[in-house]
Amino acid sequence: IKIGPVNWHHLYADVSYFIGDRNTWGRGLATEAVLLVTGYGFESLGLNKCNAGVYSGNPSSIRVLEKVGYQQEGCLKDELLGPNGREDHLLYGLNKKKFFKSYDER
Repeated sequence: IKIGPVNWHHLYADVSYFIGDRNTWGRGLATEAVLLVTGYGFESLGLNKCNAGVYSGNPSSIRVLEKVGYQQEGCLKDELLGPNGREDHLLYGLNKKKFFKSYDER
């Protein structure tokens, strides 16, 4: 899990994550990590927004972001080279206000 680079002027950062051990997939670890690092970005770093990008052919990663509250904000067509050829690069974002609103509703 990683947060950065941070744009301190505009108060946003990228969130990225990768779980290499397939035996641990599907246990909610990525969702928990993204939730924690996003909260850290908002609470401790004072960010206003977190962004993440995902391969369109990775529905599990898309679900991770959406469970935390990220919403798709853009799509860069055929930008990434995936295991089965070219894929779209889906751009997701979540702002501080929406994060805490959805967090309070949990």
